[in-house]
Amino acid sequence: MKAAIFDPAKRGTTFHLRIEDVPRPRVAPGNVLIKVLACGVCRTDLHIVEGDMPVLRQPLIPGQQIVGEVIGAPT
Repeated sequence: MKAAIFDPAKRGTTFHLRIEDVPRPRVAPGNVLIKVLACGVCRTDLHIVEGDMPVLRQPLIPGQQIVGEVIGAPT
């Protein structure tokens, strides 16, 4: 799947977000897999990208406000 990944080492440059192929996540019990059709980036994500807040995990894939279609569930 494709994801926009924030690279804190390149913060302050034009290319601190890059689009990459990442492994498709495994669906854990109690969760579903969603094909994202649209994604919003919240202000907290922008604070992290702009250096106002620390990066707590890497790689950081910003955006959690999504519209999508359920395409998988645990078997």
